[in-house]
Amino acid sequence: MSPRRIFCCWLILALCLSANAATVTRTVLTAKELGDVQRIHFSLKMRNYSELQSRIAQGDVLSVQQMQARYFPLPETWIAVAQWAVANGYSVEKEDPACMTVSATATVGRIQTTLRTHFARVVGTDGAEYTAALDTPVLPPEISASVSSVFGLRPDLRPHSASNTITVNGGGVNMLPQTIAQLYDTQGWTGAGQTIVVTGWHAVNPTDLTAFWTNCGLPTTLAQFRELDPDPASLKDNTGAFEETCDIEWASAMAPGARILYISSMNSYEILPAIVSLQDPNICQITSSFILSDEAYSNNGFGNSQYFAAIAALGATWFNASGDYGSATQVGGGTAYYNPAGVSAPSYPASDPYVTGVGGTAVAMTESSPNAFTLPITEGGWCLPDPPLAVA
Repeated sequence: MSPRRIFCCWLILALCLSANAATVTRTVLTAKELGDVQRIHFSLKMRNYSELQSRIAQGDVLSVQQMQARYFPLPETWIAVAQWAVANGYSVEKEDPACMTVSATATVGRIQTTLRTHFARVVGTDGAEYTAALDTPVLPPEISASVSSVFGLRPDLRPHSASNTITVNGGGVNMLPQTIAQLYDTQGWTGAGQTIVVTGWHAVNPTDLTAFWTNCGLPTTLAQFRELDPDPASLKDNTGAFEETCDIEWASAMAPGARILYISSMNSYEILPAIVSLQDPNICQITSSFILSDEAYSNNGFGNSQYFAAIAALGATWFNASGDYGSATQVGGGTAYYNPAGVSAPSYPASDPYVTGVGGTAVAMTESSPNAFTLPITEGGWCLPDPPLAVA
C-alpha cells in the first residue's frame, strides 16, 4: 500500500458555563422558596500564600505535612468559621482534612440574612429555573478575615457541552489508543502506581467503559476505576455522559496501569475542594474539560486559584481544555469561531497560572500501512475555518 497523508484536526471537548448575566423571572420569593435548603461553601484563606506561590514557581513539591505546617488554614480557623455558621442557623458538614473549606447547608432565607445578599428566581444556562443570589455576599466581621470566597450562591450556572469536533481527511482510519501511543511515542508508558483524576458532571455507565477497553484490546478493568460524588444530592444521570466517558476511556487507554478516580458533581466549585481534601500522594494528573470565561469566574466567584496552587504544590498537574472562545465575539452557548476583530475571551480555568491548558491542535501524519503510521508527525495550533498545516 502506498503511503497516504492523513490529516486530523482535534478540538479538545469542553463543558462550558455561560458568562451571561442571570435572566431574572421573579424577584419576590415564596415562603417555600425561602425555606428551601441550599448547600454553600466558605473557602478559607491559605497562610503564607505569597511564599507558597514562590515555592511553586521554583518547582518545589511539598508533602501534606509541610502544607499543614505552613500553608493550609489552621484547624482553629476552620473551627471558628464552622462555629459561626452553626450559631447562625447553618448545618455544618464534617471537617475538611485540608481545612480549606467549610461546607454547610441553610435555608435560602437564612443565607440572605446572614450574608446580606438577595435571592431571586432566575433561568439557568440549561433553561431550567433556579433560586440564585443576585448580589455579592457581604461577610460578617467575625469571619471576613478568614474567608476568601463563598461558593454555591449561583446554582443557575450549569455546565453543558460546548463542542466536540474530530475531522479526519483520508478515510478508513481507526484512531485507536495504540495508534495515538505510536504517534506520540508513548508505547510502554503504563502509569502503574499513579492515580489519574477525571472530573465531570454526569454518572458514567461502567458498561460503556468495559466495552471500550475490550474492543480496543486494553487490559484495564473496573477494579482500577472509582467514582466519587462530593455532593450526594447532585444529579445522577448517565444519559449525557459522552464527554466524561470519553475522558475516562482515553485517560485509561493511554495509561492502562493507572487507577482512575472520577469525581462527579453538578457543581464545579465542589470538585476542587474534594481533590485537595483527598491529600492522595498518588494523584499525579487531573484532567478536566469544563470551561467558563474569565469574566464569569471574576463576577461569580467560581473556583479559587488557591485550590489550584495547593494541588500544584502537592505535585499534581491539572490539565484543562483550552476552550473555544479565545477571540470569539460570543461566549457561552454562542458560536465559537476565530474572529480577528473579536474581543479576547480566555477560558477559565485553563487561564489560571497553576493549570496547563491543552487542546486545539492540527496533526499531520503518514499512514504506511492500514492503521499504522510513521514518525515523526507534524502538529501545530489550528485556526478556523481551515487548519494551518499544509499536507503534502
